[in-house]
Amino acid sequence: MTFNGHALGGSDDYLASLNLSTDKEGSIDAGYKRFRTFYDGVGGFFHWPIQFEAMSSQDLHVDRRHLLGGGEAGQAGPAVFTLSFHDETRTGMKDSSEWAQS
Repeated sequence: MTFNGHALGGSDDYLASLNLSTDKEGSIDAGYKRFRTFYDGVGGFFHWPIQFEAMSSQDLHVDRRHLLGGGEAGQAGPAVFTLSFHDETRTGMKDSSEWAQS
C-alpha cells in the first residue's frame, strides 16, 4: 500500500493518490487532484470599430479537478484485465488573449 498527498487550504490546492497492490491478485489505483490557477486580468479585446475593452476588474481564476481510478486483475500470466476511469472538470474565468478582429 502506498499513499501520497498534500493540501494547501488557502489556495485550494489538494493532491491525494492511493495504490494497493499484491503479486497474486493485482492492483488498485485511485487519485484526486485539485488546484487553482490565478490570472491578473491584463487581457482584453478590440471591437469594431477599433475600440479597446478591458476585462472586468474582478479576481480571475480557474479551478481544475482531476479524479482517477483504476485497477488491474490477474497474475502476470496469459490474461491480465485492466480498467481505468478519468474525469476532469474546469470552472472559472480567465483573461482573454484576443486582440484583433478576426
